[in-house]
Amino acid sequence: MGMLLNSFGTFGDTPLPGASGIDADTVLMLKMNGADASTTFTDSSDSAHTMTAVGSAQIDTAQSKFDGASGLFGGSGDYLSTAISADFAFASGDFCIDAQVRLSTFGAYHIIIGCGYTSNWMWQLQTDGNLKLWIAGGSGLTFIHGMTTDAWHHICVARLSGVIYGYVDGVYKASNSYASSIGGSLALYVGNDPQVSGAYAGHIDELRVSKGAARIDDSADLLYCGGTPTNGFTPPSKPYTDER
Repeated sequence: MGMLLNSFGTFGDTPLPGASGIDADTVLMLKMNGADASTTFTDSSDSAHTMTAVGSAQIDTAQSKFDGASGLFGGSGDYLSTAISADFAFASGDFCIDAQVRLSTFGAYHIIIGCGYTSNWMWQLQTDGNLKLWIAGGSGLTFIHGMTTDAWHHICVARLSGVIYGYVDGVYKASNSYASSIGGSLALYVGNDPQVSGAYAGHIDELRVSKGAARIDDSADLLYCGGTPTNGFTPPSKPYTDER
C-alpha cells in the first residue's frame, strides 16, 4: 500500500520577509499555546474548530518549539478531536499538513493527525519509525524520516498538482503521484486513533492544515521550495503569524 523512497534534496530559497503562514487557506491552526496543564486548545484558523481534549492531553510549558508551550500527548488514550467538517476533505486539490513534533518513543499507530479511525479513516499522518500518510482506498506515502526521539523536528506532507511530497526538517524525502479525491467525512483526531492501543507519545507544536494550498510553491509561505518541490526548504525558524 505504501511507497518507500529515500531521496534527499537540497534546501531551497528562503521565503520573503514577513511571510505569515496563517491565511484563508488555513483550515486548522493549533499553536498549542496556553497555561501549563490547560486542556484548552484553540484553533487560530478562520474555521475556529472546537477542539476537545481527551485523557491527559494538555498544554505543557516544559517543552516548546515556539512561544513557550506545546501540546503533550502521553501515548495512552490522550488526544484531541473535533467534529466532522468539509475542511478536512481535500477532494483532488492541493493541501498541506505540517507541524513541529517531538516524540518520546516510536511505535505502531503513533498518529499525529488523522480524519477517521481504524478501518473507517479517510487519511492519517502517522509515525512508527518512518513517517506515513495513509489514504483510504488509495495509495500511501512512506518515507524514512531520520528523526530521533526527544528532539524537535518539522514534518510536512503536501500535495501540489496531483503529486504528494514529504519533508522532514525541510529536506525532501519522497513523492508519490496521487491525484484522486481524498475524503474527510469523519471526525478529526490529533495524537491518537481512539480505537487502537497505540498512540502518539510526545509533544506537538504549530500544527497546521491547509486546504487548497500546497505551501511549498508559495513564496509568501515559510515552506517555499524556490519553485522546485524537490529543493526542500529551510525549516521554519519562527511561529506562524496571522497577517490576514
